[in-house]
Amino acid sequence: MELIKVKIFPDMRQKAKIDDTFLACQFVYNEVLKAREEARMNFNQSRALLPKLKEENPFLKDVDSIALQFAVKRLDFAYQQFFLKVAPYPKMIKIIHEYMTCNTKNSIRIEDGKIRLPKLGFIRIEPDISIEYITSVMLKKVGTKDYFLTINQCNN
Repeated sequence: MELIKVKIFPDMRQKAKIDDTFLACQFVYNEVLKAREEARMNFNQSRALLPKLKEENPFLKDVDSIALQFAVKRLDFAYQQFFLKVAPYPKMIKIIHEYMTCNTKNSIRIEDGKIRLPKLGFIRIEPDISIEYITSVMLKKVGTKDYFLTINQCNN
């Protein structure tokens, strides 16, 4: 596997959708953290909360569902690090400026200097690169207007 970092240039609609996804991931992380603290849930039990959260909070249906799943995984990783005594106990997140998503059914691909991302469509990237198969991406906002992708490329 190889990681490649590129800058992306989303339009205003895409920026708003990216910000919505950040907020949704933050919301899911915090809600699952509260539930885990109250009910002493394991990872599979907390992951099973997502459908209920989506039903109760319709805005969660408008963002990339895999990004929400990774928010739950991120919380589980925080718990693992705590139990290994390498990190403090997980706490509420005030703000998130990154999310991860996976390529399912060619949902992430590069064509003509643009990358297609779930729920966002095609976004211009620099540098223009060619990748045979993308397994996942981490989208990150730096500052107020710069967006970057770390692309996980599968080398066959």
